[in-house]
Amino acid sequence: VWFLNETDEKFKARGRTLVNIGWRAYDSKYFKTNTTPKSTDEQPEQKLPPITDNDIFHDLSVSLQEKQTKPPQVLTEKTLVEQLARLGVGRPSTYAQTIEKIVSMKYVVRESKTLRFQSTSLGAVIVDALVPYFKFMDEHYTAELESSFDQIATNKADYHCVVDKVYQQLQKEMAAFESNDIKTNVKSDELSDFCKTTKKNTSRKSYAGKSNGSSNAKNTSCKVGDSCPDCKKGKVEKRLFKKDPEKQFLGCNQFPSCRFFAWPKSTG
Repeated sequence: VWFLNETDEKFKARGRTLVNIGWRAYDSKYFKTNTTPKSTDEQPEQKLPPITDNDIFHDLSVSLQEKQTKPPQVLTEKTLVEQLARLGVGRPSTYAQTIEKIVSMKYVVRESKTLRFQSTSLGAVIVDALVPYFKFMDEHYTAELESSFDQIATNKADYHCVVDKVYQQLQKEMAAFESNDIKTNVKSDELSDFCKTTKKNTSRKSYAGKSNGSSNAKNTSCKVGDSCPDCKKGKVEKRLFKKDPEKQFLGCNQFPSCRFFAWPKSTG
Protein backbone atom coordinates (compact mmCIF):
# COMPACT_ATOMS: atom_id res chain seq x y z
CA VAL A 1 0.00 0.00 0.00
CA TRP A 2 1.36 3.43 -0.95
CA PHE A 3 0.85 6.47 1.28
CA LEU A 4 1.33 10.12 0.40
CA ASN A 5 2.14 12.87 2.89
CA GLU A 6 1.47 16.59 2.55
CA THR A 7 4.57 17.08 0.37
CA ASP A 8 3.60 14.18 -1.95
CA GLU A 9 6.43 11.97 -0.70
CA LYS A 10 5.69 8.28 -1.15
CA PHE A 11 5.82 5.70 1.63
CA LYS A 12 5.14 2.01 1.20
CA ALA A 13 3.65 -0.38 3.73
CA ARG A 14 3.65 -4.07 3.03
CA GLY A 15 1.29 -6.47 4.76
CA ARG A 16 -1.67 -8.79 4.46
CA THR A 17 -5.06 -8.90 6.12
CA LEU A 18 -7.22 -12.00 5.84
CA VAL A 19 -10.71 -10.91 4.74
CA ASN A 20 -12.33 -14.32 4.17
CA ILE A 21 -10.89 -17.57 5.52
CA GLY A 22 -12.39 -19.53 2.62
CA TRP A 23 -10.81 -22.93 1.95
CA ARG A 24 -8.43 -22.53 4.89
CA ALA A 25 -11.32 -23.43 7.22
CA TYR A 26 -11.22 -26.96 5.77
CA ASP A 27 -7.44 -27.04 5.48
CA SER A 28 -6.85 -26.19 9.15
CA LYS A 29 -8.93 -29.17 10.31
CA TYR A 30 -6.85 -31.83 8.58
CA PHE A 31 -3.43 -30.29 7.94
CA LYS A 32 -0.94 -28.52 10.12
CA THR A 33 0.20 -25.33 8.45
CA ASN A 34 3.52 -23.73 9.26
CA THR A 35 2.89 -20.10 10.09
CA THR A 36 6.54 -19.28 10.76
CA PRO A 37 7.73 -16.79 8.14
CA LYS A 38 10.61 -17.86 5.94
CA SER A 39 14.03 -16.34 6.57
CA THR A 40 14.62 -13.59 4.02
CA ASP A 41 16.63 -10.42 3.79
CA GLU A 42 13.45 -8.37 3.65
CA GLN A 43 11.46 -7.31 6.65
CA PRO A 44 8.54 -9.63 7.55
CA GLU A 45 5.10 -8.54 6.45
CA GLN A 46 2.99 -6.73 9.01
CA LYS A 47 -0.75 -6.90 9.54
CA LEU A 48 -2.59 -3.98 8.03
CA PRO A 49 -6.05 -2.75 9.02
CA PRO A 50 -8.82 -2.56 6.40
CA ILE A 51 -7.90 0.31 4.07
CA THR A 52 -9.68 2.00 1.19
CA ASP A 53 -8.50 4.62 -1.29
CA ASN A 54 -8.20 8.23 -0.05
CA ASP A 55 -8.25 7.24 3.65
CA ILE A 56 -6.48 9.73 5.93
CA PHE A 57 -4.12 8.51 8.66
CA HIS A 58 -2.32 10.30 11.46
CA ASP A 59 1.09 9.07 12.54
CA LEU A 60 1.38 7.90 16.13
CA SER A 61 5.18 7.86 16.21
CA VAL A 62 8.12 8.33 13.88
CA SER A 63 11.39 6.37 13.97
CA LEU A 64 14.39 6.80 11.71
CA GLN A 65 16.24 3.69 10.54
CA GLU A 66 19.66 4.18 9.01
CA LYS A 67 20.74 1.59 6.43
CA GLN A 68 23.66 1.31 4.05
CA THR A 69 23.54 0.02 0.52
CA LYS A 70 25.72 -3.03 0.03
CA PRO A 71 28.24 -2.84 -2.84
CA PRO A 72 27.77 -5.34 -5.68
CA GLN A 73 29.55 -8.64 -5.25
CA VAL A 74 32.91 -9.14 -6.94
CA LEU A 75 32.43 -11.04 -10.18
CA THR A 76 34.06 -14.37 -10.92
CA GLU A 77 34.37 -16.05 -14.31
CA LYS A 78 31.16 -17.99 -13.64
CA THR A 79 29.09 -15.05 -12.40
CA LEU A 80 30.37 -12.81 -15.22
CA VAL A 81 29.26 -15.34 -17.84
CA GLU A 82 25.89 -15.65 -16.11
CA GLN A 83 25.44 -11.89 -16.12
CA LEU A 84 26.45 -11.59 -19.79
CA ALA A 85 23.92 -14.28 -20.67
CA ARG A 86 21.19 -12.60 -18.63
CA LEU A 87 21.82 -9.24 -20.29
CA GLY A 88 22.05 -10.76 -23.75
CA VAL A 89 25.58 -9.43 -24.30
CA GLY A 90 27.82 -11.68 -26.36
CA ARG A 91 27.24 -15.32 -27.17
CA PRO A 92 28.52 -18.57 -25.58
CA SER A 93 31.19 -18.78 -28.26
CA THR A 94 32.55 -15.33 -27.34
CA TYR A 95 32.41 -15.41 -23.54
CA ALA A 96 35.87 -16.93 -23.06
CA GLN A 97 37.39 -14.54 -25.61
CA THR A 98 35.78 -11.55 -23.89
CA ILE A 99 37.13 -12.58 -20.49
CA GLU A 100 40.65 -13.18 -21.78
CA LYS A 101 40.57 -9.81 -23.55
CA ILE A 102 39.83 -7.74 -20.45
CA VAL A 103 42.50 -9.69 -18.55
CA SER A 104 45.17 -9.33 -21.25
CA MET A 105 44.44 -5.60 -21.60
CA LYS A 106 45.04 -5.20 -17.83
CA TYR A 107 41.52 -3.84 -17.24
CA VAL A 108 41.06 -6.43 -14.48
CA VAL A 109 43.25 -8.79 -12.50
CA ARG A 110 42.15 -12.39 -12.03
CA GLU A 111 42.94 -14.05 -8.73
CA SER A 112 44.46 -17.47 -9.38
CA LYS A 113 42.71 -19.32 -6.54
CA THR A 114 39.18 -17.87 -6.50
CA LEU A 115 39.06 -16.67 -10.15
CA ARG A 116 37.59 -13.42 -8.89
CA PHE A 117 38.15 -10.26 -10.92
CA GLN A 118 39.56 -7.11 -9.36
CA SER A 119 39.39 -3.94 -11.44
CA THR A 120 42.64 -2.06 -12.03
CA SER A 121 43.29 1.68 -12.14
CA LEU A 122 43.63 1.44 -15.91
CA GLY A 123 40.26 -0.30 -16.20
CA ALA A 124 38.60 2.35 -14.03
CA VAL A 125 40.04 5.16 -16.15
CA ILE A 126 38.87 3.48 -19.38
CA VAL A 127 35.34 3.19 -18.03
CA ASP A 128 35.28 6.77 -16.74
CA ALA A 129 36.55 8.03 -20.08
CA LEU A 130 34.19 6.08 -22.37
CA VAL A 131 30.88 5.99 -20.48
CA PRO A 132 29.95 9.68 -20.99
CA TYR A 133 30.40 9.49 -24.77
CA PHE A 134 29.88 6.00 -26.18
CA LYS A 135 26.61 4.11 -26.31
CA PHE A 136 28.39 0.75 -26.59
CA MET A 137 29.29 1.11 -22.91
CA ASP A 138 25.59 0.54 -22.15
CA GLU A 139 24.86 -3.18 -21.91
CA HIS A 140 21.32 -2.68 -23.24
CA TYR A 141 22.63 -1.02 -26.41
CA THR A 142 25.15 -3.82 -26.87
CA ALA A 143 22.43 -6.46 -26.39
CA GLU A 144 20.23 -4.75 -29.00
CA LEU A 145 23.16 -4.66 -31.40
CA GLU A 146 23.80 -8.37 -30.84
CA SER A 147 20.13 -9.01 -31.64
CA SER A 148 20.47 -7.00 -34.86
CA PHE A 149 23.45 -9.13 -35.90
CA ASP A 150 21.37 -12.25 -35.28
CA GLN A 151 18.67 -10.82 -37.55
CA ILE A 152 21.28 -10.21 -40.25
CA ALA A 153 22.37 -13.85 -39.98
CA THR A 154 18.76 -14.99 -40.52
CA ASN A 155 18.14 -12.49 -43.36
CA LYS A 156 15.65 -10.53 -41.25
CA ALA A 157 17.72 -7.33 -41.33
CA ASP A 158 19.90 -5.64 -43.92
CA TYR A 159 23.63 -5.69 -43.17
CA HIS A 160 24.39 -2.28 -44.68
CA CYS A 161 21.53 -0.54 -42.88
CA VAL A 162 22.55 -1.91 -39.49
CA VAL A 163 26.28 -1.29 -39.88
CA ASP A 164 25.85 2.17 -41.42
CA LYS A 165 23.63 3.28 -38.53
CA VAL A 166 26.18 2.03 -35.99
CA TYR A 167 29.06 3.63 -37.91
CA GLN A 168 27.38 7.04 -38.14
CA GLN A 169 26.60 6.95 -34.43
CA LEU A 170 30.19 5.97 -33.61
CA GLN A 171 31.58 8.81 -35.74
CA LYS A 172 29.55 11.38 -33.80
CA GLU A 173 30.62 9.88 -30.49
CA MET A 174 34.28 9.86 -31.54
CA ALA A 175 34.11 13.54 -32.49
CA ALA A 176 32.61 14.44 -29.10
CA PHE A 177 35.16 12.27 -27.28
CA GLU A 178 38.18 13.78 -29.04
CA SER A 179 37.03 17.35 -28.37
CA ASN A 180 36.69 16.92 -24.61
CA ASP A 181 39.00 16.15 -21.70
CA ILE A 182 38.88 12.84 -19.86
CA LYS A 183 37.37 13.05 -16.39
CA THR A 184 38.04 10.29 -13.89
CA ASN A 185 37.91 9.66 -10.17
CA VAL A 186 41.12 7.64 -10.25
CA LYS A 187 44.05 9.44 -8.68
CA SER A 188 46.99 10.10 -10.99
CA ASP A 189 49.39 8.51 -8.49
CA GLU A 190 47.45 5.24 -8.51
CA LEU A 191 47.41 5.09 -12.31
CA SER A 192 51.10 6.00 -12.52
CA ASP A 193 52.09 3.25 -10.07
CA PHE A 194 49.99 0.71 -11.94
CA CYS A 195 51.51 1.64 -15.31
CA LYS A 196 55.06 1.41 -13.92
CA THR A 197 54.38 -2.05 -12.45
CA THR A 198 52.75 -3.26 -15.65
CA LYS A 199 55.64 -1.98 -17.76
CA LYS A 200 58.19 -3.84 -15.62
CA ASN A 201 56.24 -7.10 -15.80
CA THR A 202 55.76 -6.76 -19.55
CA SER A 203 59.46 -6.11 -20.10
CA ARG A 204 60.42 -9.21 -18.11
CA LYS A 205 58.01 -11.40 -20.04
CA SER A 206 59.21 -10.04 -23.38
CA TYR A 207 62.83 -10.72 -22.47
CA ALA A 208 62.04 -14.22 -21.22
CA GLY A 209 60.11 -15.00 -24.38
CA LYS A 210 62.98 -14.24 -26.74
CA SER A 211 65.18 -16.96 -28.17
CA ASN A 212 68.51 -17.74 -26.59
CA GLY A 213 70.41 -17.36 -29.86
CA SER A 214 73.43 -15.06 -29.90
CA SER A 215 72.00 -13.25 -32.92
CA ASN A 216 68.88 -12.28 -30.97
CA ALA A 217 67.87 -8.59 -31.27
CA LYS A 218 71.15 -7.78 -33.04
CA ASN A 219 72.20 -7.20 -36.61
CA THR A 220 72.88 -10.52 -38.27
CA SER A 221 74.35 -11.78 -41.48
CA CYS A 222 71.30 -14.00 -42.03
CA LYS A 223 69.36 -13.35 -45.18
CA VAL A 224 65.81 -14.13 -46.16
CA GLY A 225 65.61 -17.77 -47.18
CA ASP A 226 68.56 -18.92 -45.06
CA SER A 227 68.18 -21.76 -42.57
CA CYS A 228 67.10 -20.57 -39.13
CA PRO A 229 70.21 -20.37 -36.87
CA ASP A 230 68.15 -21.33 -33.80
CA CYS A 231 65.93 -24.28 -34.68
CA LYS A 232 67.84 -25.36 -37.83
CA LYS A 233 64.50 -26.47 -39.31
CA GLY A 234 62.74 -23.32 -40.44
CA LYS A 235 63.62 -20.61 -42.91
CA VAL A 236 64.41 -16.98 -42.17
CA GLU A 237 61.79 -14.58 -43.47
CA LYS A 238 61.18 -10.85 -43.31
CA ARG A 239 58.29 -9.83 -41.08
CA LEU A 240 56.55 -6.60 -40.01
CA PHE A 241 55.53 -5.30 -36.62
CA LYS A 242 51.77 -5.05 -36.21
CA LYS A 243 51.94 -1.72 -34.39
CA ASP A 244 54.57 -0.29 -36.74
CA PRO A 245 54.22 -1.83 -40.24
CA GLU A 246 57.12 0.23 -41.55
CA LYS A 247 59.54 -1.48 -39.16
CA GLN A 248 60.88 -4.85 -40.32
CA PHE A 249 62.64 -7.69 -38.57
CA LEU A 250 63.81 -11.20 -39.38
CA GLY A 251 61.95 -14.15 -37.94
CA CYS A 252 61.55 -17.88 -38.40
CA ASN A 253 58.66 -19.29 -40.41
CA GLN A 254 58.24 -21.92 -37.68
CA PHE A 255 56.93 -19.30 -35.22
CA PRO A 256 55.63 -19.72 -32.53
CA SER A 257 57.51 -22.99 -31.96
CA CYS A 258 60.69 -21.12 -32.83
CA ARG A 259 61.11 -17.56 -31.57
CA PHE A 260 64.18 -16.54 -33.53
CA PHE A 261 64.37 -12.75 -33.80
CA ALA A 262 66.99 -10.49 -35.36
CA TRP A 263 67.32 -7.10 -36.96
CA PRO A 264 68.10 -7.05 -40.67
CA LYS A 265 71.70 -6.21 -41.55
CA SER A 266 72.10 -2.49 -42.07
CA THR A 267 72.57 -1.55 -45.74
CA GLY A 268 73.65 2.03 -45.02
